[in-house]
Amino acid sequence: MRRASIFALVTLIACSDSLAPKDFHGVWVADGVRLTLSTIQSHFESSCWAGDLSLPVLVDGHEFTAVGTLYHQGGAGGSESRFVDVTGRLTGDVLHLTIEPVSVGLGPYTLERGTQVSIPGCP
Repeated sequence: MRRASIFALVTLIACSDSLAPKDFHGVWVADGVRLTLSTIQSHFESSCWAGDLSLPVLVDGHEFTAVGTLYHQGGAGGSESRFVDVTGRLTGDVLHLTIEPVSVGLGPYTLERGTQVSIPGCP
């Protein structure tokens, strides 16, 4: 019994630095970019790209990862879809977001929670 209690305490201490998916929930914005994360929605949008990410996001420490498909929205180049890997690292109320592959040309972004932003149309 005592060993089980010690093991449980050590496990709790080791995991206490890790965040949960709910810590990332909210609307995150930067100039022309919005990321919405919740238990029922994970959506990225910018002026030329938008799409959904898989749920739930996977959390490790202060970082989440997700995969998804982004769709190019208009412009003279027609439409295109790309599979992406998205990583977000939370520092206080700031989310540092990277999107790979880099060839998509998105990010990195520094997003803030809970502010408003307008997303311009794709040139």
